[in-house]
Amino acid sequence: MLRDVRVQELGRGELDVAALSRLQRVVSRSAFVAIDTEMGGVSCHDTPRPSVMDSIDERYAQYRESARQFPLVQFGLSIFHWDAEARIFRVETYQFPLFPVFHDKIHSNAGAGAPGNATACPDRRFLVQAKCLQYIRAHGFDLNLWIDQGIGHLSHYEQQQEPCKSALE
Repeated sequence: MLRDVRVQELGRGELDVAALSRLQRVVSRSAFVAIDTEMGGVSCHDTPRPSVMDSIDERYAQYRESARQFPLVQFGLSIFHWDAEARIFRVETYQFPLFPVFHDKIHSNAGAGAPGNATACPDRRFLVQAKCLQYIRAHGFDLNLWIDQGIGHLSHYEQQQEPCKSALE
């Protein structure tokens, strides 16, 4: 029997050292975790749906292209613990809105009141697919929260490039 699952939203304002430490502790003691993602799109082109006849390489290439083009808008994490006494799994679920902006600390290295270095890292451009945004919005996704509280992120490549590398140090 599935009972209501409480989902905790952790955006830019809630994700601090204490929250990360707690998540690390909870995950390290878990029986298993499950992840879920929401993307800003599904298919880059009007291509046919994947077929059972596709090779692994063909299927991977289709998904890789979509993942490169569309942003990851939300990351979900469910952490399961075994309750031996009740003989059930207990779950804690978190969702993290992700938006391609950078945390204020990167923009405000110049000090209080001074304009930040907004050009320190790339101004990302990305595609979204209308039907995907309509779908996630219809299922409770808050687009304003996505932009206002979305957690900024960098690819491994971006982290190693100047001036991003210096801005992060």
